Amino acid sequence: YMLDSVSHRVASRAIDSIYNLVKQDSYVKAGDQFDLENFNNERERLTSVFSNRGVYNFQESAIGYDVIADTTRLADDQKMGIKLNIDDLKKRNENSVTTQEYKVASFDKINVYTDFQNDGEADMKFERFGDYTVFYKGKLRYKPSMLSDAIFFKKDSVYRDIDRVRTNRQIANLNVFRYPTISYDQNLEKPTDLTAN
Repeated sequence: YMLDSVSHRVASRAIDSIYNLVKQDSYVKAGDQFDLENFNNERERLTSVFSNRGVYNFQESAIGYDVIADTTRLADDQKMGIKLNIDDLKKRNENSVTTQEYKVASFDKINVYTDFQNDGEADMKFERFGDYTVFYKGKLRYKPSMLSDAIFFKKDSVYRDIDRVRTNRQIANLNVFRYPTISYDQNLEKPTDLTAN
């Protein structure tokens, strides 16, 4: 079987814009032989592209394909039409499933906690350093510039998953924190605003 045509249906305008910029690099191309591995590689590639171009919380399960082929004995046609489908984000509650359009998110706040606490920011002091707010207990034992140099995202920068990986690696390489973690909070009123902690 050969891929005769490849079309797409993308629910989110932001995802559609990004997809149109990168579709020429697709593993699934008209004229190629049908190979399931190419479809899996394309799903992984698109997930990485969207996650590194601002789409926070993109789910690979949102990507699917419709394969259209005439497999009856009368038709000796080995051509298949392929339709790429990228759906909106599905959120499951106790009783229902809702959908939300994927959008490009950027960082509104970046908080650095040098002393982990389960009880929050109650007795912590803070110091602002450029785009960052550094929270600490007692006396600040680290230079804010050392911490900010290890962080790959800035205020108003677009979310990129690779920046989380690089930041985590750099903070671990400082050899002063035991178990560095990075988490994100999404603003419920404005979902395109993230707070990095």
